[in-house]
Amino acid sequence: MFTFGLSFINLLIEITGTVSHNWLGSVLYDPGILRFYPFSGMEMRGFAIVYFCIGGLVLDLEEKIQVLSVKRRVVLPLVLIIISSFILFLIGIFESKYISGDIWDVVYTGYDSICTFIDVLCIFVLSLNYKRDNAFIRVLSCNTLGVYFMHGIILYLLKPLISQLSLMHNIPCNLMYAFLIMVFCMGLSFMLKKIPFLKKLV
Repeated sequence: MFTFGLSFINLLIEITGTVSHNWLGSVLYDPGILRFYPFSGMEMRGFAIVYFCIGGLVLDLEEKIQVLSVKRRVVLPLVLIIISSFILFLIGIFESKYISGDIWDVVYTGYDSICTFIDVLCIFVLSLNYKRDNAFIRVLSCNTLGVYFMHGIILYLLKPLISQLSLMHNIPCNLMYAFLIMVFCMGLSFMLKKIPFLKKLV
């Protein structure tokens, strides 16, 4: 409620305010509401805790999901991803045009949206259909926590250099860059696991 719920309520308030031409404020920064916020000091990152907890909960549902029909395990998640992603796209246009006045990043700013939450759950369901034993995917899946911890640090250190390269101002190069960062962090995490104390952290 205090993460995705507040974000959804705030979106409704923004839409209502835009339609009525009367700005109604924002619940995301309201002191009265934030007083009851359980993740004090993490107002803009509380969604990370939700994703972490949900990851543990949905794992218990793996066996129940596996016995579902192909239609429910494949078609339904794909349809939901298309619908929720399109809605997020519309939200991005709305936020860019009427609220921020600048391009609203549906990725970075959309983490706490219900649409992204639905996408993540659907991707999890779809991933359960993958049965092959691929070495790269196996190593990556065993080092996801390390990749998560380190990718932000690596991106921060490289940002001054990468931002100056005009070559990086396009989607294909950014996708390749993201893949290389992931592989580098995966390798680094794999090596850190060889160190007795650090292996418990990654």
